[in-house]
Amino acid sequence: MADDPTGNRTVPRPLPGLSAYEINDIAIPPVFIGFGVALLSIPIRFGLIHYDPSYFWPMFITAWTGVGFGLVMLGVRKLKEKKERAAGYVTIEGFPDLIRLDRRTGAVLRLPGEPEPTGSQIREIRRRARVEMRGAKR
Repeated sequence: MADDPTGNRTVPRPLPGLSAYEINDIAIPPVFIGFGVALLSIPIRFGLIHYDPSYFWPMFITAWTGVGFGLVMLGVRKLKEKKERAAGYVTIEGFPDLIRLDRRTGAVLRLPGEPEPTGSQIREIRRRARVEMRGAKR
């Protein structure tokens, strides 16, 4: 990321497709639901609850399919995170040396070295960015 002649930082353009933050939102629920269903299937398998293979095996397969899908998506998120860092920005917390962009609007949430914004600050930045986008369309 280079500075322009006026001394202002240029803001990197977000990469196409889902951001690392959005992929994370897709990946986490199947992992938790899968582990929950897997834990529920354990008492069924060992007879603590009436063992019926017609209940157990579909639950078992569904649980581990969900966990597997979620883990694959977490790997995809990690790859997208690396691409974002190579482009000079991130959409997730934890990289204080890079600009953090909003996953929805592409607005700058935090410059390098600044503290992470709060939820209310993020909502205000998004609101301002949307107003600016509407003004630019006219």
